[in-house]
Amino acid sequence: MDPERDKRDLDFELILADIASIEKRMERLEKDLKKQKTPALLKEQALLERAKPWLESEKPLRDMAMDDEEKRLVKGFAFLSEKPMLYVENIGEDQLDRLKNTGQSDTVRGKTENTIICGKLEAEMAELPPDELKSFLADYGLSESGAERLIRTTYHLLGLIVFFTVGEEECRAWTITQGMNAQNAAGAIHTDLKDHFIRAEVCHYDDFLKHRSNQALKEKGLLRLEGKEYTVLDGDIMEIRHSG
Repeated sequence: MDPERDKRDLDFELILADIASIEKRMERLEKDLKKQKTPALLKEQALLERAKPWLESEKPLRDMAMDDEEKRLVKGFAFLSEKPMLYVENIGEDQLDRLKNTGQSDTVRGKTENTIICGKLEAEMAELPPDELKSFLADYGLSESGAERLIRTTYHLLGLIVFFTVGEEECRAWTITQGMNAQNAAGAIHTDLKDHFIRAEVCHYDDFLKHRSNQALKEKGLLRLEGKEYTVLDGDIMEIRHSG
């Protein structure tokens, strides 16, 4: 088994499919341009004429440099080789030493990442209660399970983060796009919170675990009020204040 060759083979299949899609689209595009040469069609033609030789050199579109306008345009084609790629390698128990060197997944190139798991070990961990899981991981020199690492890597690859809301009855996690501001993040909970947003009381999950109370967080300057344009961070805990 050669993981690197498997990756190349998969990419090659996606590249061939994208070349076929481009050739088919370019045929229709030529007919449309004969009728009317609009700026939109000409931009599309220029992008496809650049993308085709790139693919023919056996390089996926996710690695081709594109400006913001080209990125928006290429999304409409749903090219397979343009999508982020996560390769998961399932290793045997005789290779567990490789897990000790695995932190957050290494970025290989562009929008492609690798992660390693041991399926048999994961099956054992899935049966353990939380208090036993920590010592089980420590016995193997690990700080987290492969499932946790896989989830975090996937979120990172897709440009997603999580923030929390905490109430008396429940704690909820909300998935949003990285870089989203507080007002738009509030909309992930309910549109009314976005429309009537005033400000957000914010602290970070790690700080909350360390200090355990809002009073202690305030004394340390770790509980603060943020406005609409505050960029939400992965692991933030937010209490949304609104006028609705």
